[in-house]
Amino acid sequence: MIDYAKGRDQLSESDKSWLIQNGVSIDIVDALDSRSVATSGVFVDPDYAKSQMKQTRELFQNTGSTEAMRVIQSFSHADLDPTNPADWQRCNDLGNELAQKMAPDHQVAVYTHLDGTGHKLHNHIIVNMPNLKPGKKYHHQNDFKRLSKLNDEVALAHGLSIIDREQAPAKRRTMAECQLKAKNEYVWKDDLRGRIDKIMGDATMSSYKDFSERLVRSGIIYNFSTTEVKTSHTSF
Repeated sequence: MIDYAKGRDQLSESDKSWLIQNGVSIDIVDALDSRSVATSGVFVDPDYAKSQMKQTRELFQNTGSTEAMRVIQSFSHADLDPTNPADWQRCNDLGNELAQKMAPDHQVAVYTHLDGTGHKLHNHIIVNMPNLKPGKKYHHQNDFKRLSKLNDEVALAHGLSIIDREQAPAKRRTMAECQLKAKNEYVWKDDLRGRIDKIMGDATMSSYKDFSERLVRSGIIYNFSTTEVKTSHTSF
């Protein structure tokens, strides 16, 4: 997790070329040797976070299956410009601020990236599980609502935009799916939604059994015990 977030020697040549093509100084780009373009830490040195966090877990005898938690915090181009090196540090500062709100008294390392499709600035926030005072683990189950609220507080304090979660959620597509849609190519999630919406919209459906049978006839295979839904591309 930390190795990926740090990304030493892993900023691709295509990302470097993209930065240069968009006006970033060649000297600045040449100095980049990691996927993370800005780093910081709370009670930890981000360059040595992996070993320091491990020592803390051993100190508190906190060596369970979950060693650390990762939170990804991203920003739109309207708020932070990935071609502006000053915004790289600003992004990291915002991640550090969120880290201190979400996990006080925990070791946290913040790594800022700008690579990936769309080149949005985003932080990988790595939280070590033990609290430095009582040594208890960070409670992270069902934590999305609290973290969203804290992130909104940080964004509002700095005049940045926030997501209106009171509105009905839109049908979301990944960047790759948007690109496929723009080319009029097959997007499996849209296909799956369409099949389910068609079945749900049929007023003659009268029971869960009927619903299940129609899913199967439509080529949708589902696992009720895990609420996982899959579609078979071979049964159109």
